[in-house]
Amino acid sequence: MLRRSLIRNKRVCRLTPLCRTVAAVPTLHHYKQRYSHPLRLGFLGCTAAAALVAASSSEEDVLPTEEEYKYLDQLYKENKFTELHQAIARFSTQTNAELLWRQARAEWELIKFEEKKKDEARVRVAHELANLAIAADDGNFNAHRWKGILSNAHAETLGIKAQINNLNTMRHHLERAVELNPDDATALTLLGIWYQELQELSWYTRKLASTFLGEVPETSYEQALYYFLEAERVAPRGWNRNLYLIAKVYFGMDDMKNTRKYLELVLSLPIVIEDDKEVELLAEALYKKMGILL
Repeated sequence: MLRRSLIRNKRVCRLTPLCRTVAAVPTLHHYKQRYSHPLRLGFLGCTAAAALVAASSSEEDVLPTEEEYKYLDQLYKENKFTELHQAIARFSTQTNAELLWRQARAEWELIKFEEKKKDEARVRVAHELANLAIAADDGNFNAHRWKGILSNAHAETLGIKAQINNLNTMRHHLERAVELNPDDATALTLLGIWYQELQELSWYTRKLASTFLGEVPETSYEQALYYFLEAERVAPRGWNRNLYLIAKVYFGMDDMKNTRKYLELVLSLPIVIEDDKEVELLAEALYKKMGILL
């Protein structure tokens, strides 16, 4: 797709791999609900989103208590997004990273929920909240994770060249998140996807992108595999897609033994969330492809 898009229009094409990277994020909250992952929030359009940033810049912080944070997270886990919106709208800050990254996460989740990922103004609001979170606390791993995710989401609204120029920024913040919290399964999986998707660009696509747009980093399957396996170590069988991605990397490395091992593991697991259904279909397709090649 990237190759065809580049040929059609060098200025307005899409970098498919990183679109997939960000698209993968919502399902990462489904590490079987054992980890705190992406939040949806019912902000009503760009005007309300801008109001959120305006509220965050008020002089006096209005912060949740520890119990209120737990309540907000519980509303999210229970998919009670309307109630969550009403609850979180009472709080504002420009200095508290814990609230700011949750606001960034919330805004991004609603953007995706409403299928508004091309709305540059709204994505910019979410990205700015992530920036504020890092400015408030550079040592907050969640702030860096969401800066990595949203820097790419914002770059996507600006075009392919902005995405390519943002590649190292995205990687830096995801790596910083892992440095701060080595058990961040979300950031580990996202880093694996970052390396894998860039590795799977064809030589022609990579050359075309580098010639007209900017240098694309060199990556390897081994790098991607490292992060996927680390995510599995941190959260064993916590996310079916991560297991499928391990199988896919092994397939790319021509390691059919481990490809089969992880595909069979994926196919043996129950379907718990919506994403598991898609993963099952992908695993079945790769299993058939592997059978044909053997």
